[in-house]
Amino acid sequence: MPPPQRHRESNVMCSALGRGPARPRWICCIRVVAMPCQRGDTTLAIAHLTALTDHAPDFAEGYHARAQAYFAAGLYGPAIDDLETTLALNPQQYNAIFGLGAILQEFGDLRAAADLYRRVLSINPHHDNAQRALDGLRRDGIGRTL
Repeated sequence: MPPPQRHRESNVMCSALGRGPARPRWICCIRVVAMPCQRGDTTLAIAHLTALTDHAPDFAEGYHARAQAYFAAGLYGPAIDDLETTLALNPQQYNAIFGLGAILQEFGDLRAAADLYRRVLSINPHHDNAQRALDGLRRDGIGRTL
């Protein structure tokens, strides 16, 4: 759990951006608050992204970014929850679908992962990571069609 001061700073930063529906300012906020995750400070990134989702609960990308931070921290349950929230808000968010597939693959649900990778490719046929993942599963005999 992040120190209270860090969480307060996140709330102040997001409060300064205002409340309301997804706007370009929230995209800028994601870039700023996700930086600690890129430096390996997933705890701080999660705290910042939690403040963002508190202030913009209808902004799917906030949940997606936090899911990535949870995943990086090894917190797969919360990552799955945030990916599901992302998809409830934006069912076409193919990177969230890919992330869910990657987690399911890691836990051995290979058929479900293959289905999700195919769903990603139906939305974005040029998603290289989904194509590579699906090709890898096919080499292993998963997801082949007869």
